[in-house]
Amino acid sequence: DGKGFRVTDGFMTTRENPFGSGGATPHYAIDIINVSNISYVDHAGKIIRQGNPPGNIVSVYPGIVIEKEFDDRYGNYITLKHELSKELAAMYPEATAWASFYAHMESESPLKNGFYINANQKLGVIGDTGFSTGPHLHFEIRIYEKSGIYKDDTGRYNKINPFPSQE
Repeated sequence: DGKGFRVTDGFMTTRENPFGSGGATPHYAIDIINVSNISYVDHAGKIIRQGNPPGNIVSVYPGIVIEKEFDDRYGNYITLKHELSKELAAMYPEATAWASFYAHMESESPLKNGFYINANQKLGVIGDTGFSTGPHLHFEIRIYEKSGIYKDDTGRYNKINPFPSQE
């Protein structure tokens, strides 16, 4: 329901490097933190939770676990593949599938590849694994299509904005 959570970094074509090392790169995802459990922010700007849990990660839509791994960039992550609705197929006529991607999880998800997941089912806990600036969820929506610029075991995909403008 979003209560107690805040988007700290949005979907953008250019984002200044959050580690202060210079340069700019795209951020084709949104980053979400749990603000309801922050005890305080210290003088250096570091979030202090004092033993409060960072929060649960839940599925945005029913789907099947297609990948759960660890890598240096995303830390612990999980990917769910979802049924392609008529509405999404109309928006992306070349789409063959879509997936949601959840990264920087505190630990490996206990869910197994091939498991069916309901909407709002717990996938894991918000963490700080991989190349991260602090505990948060890195969340992506991926549309699989032949013209995709990224590639994984499912196929080629593009990352789309989870919060498109409602113009």
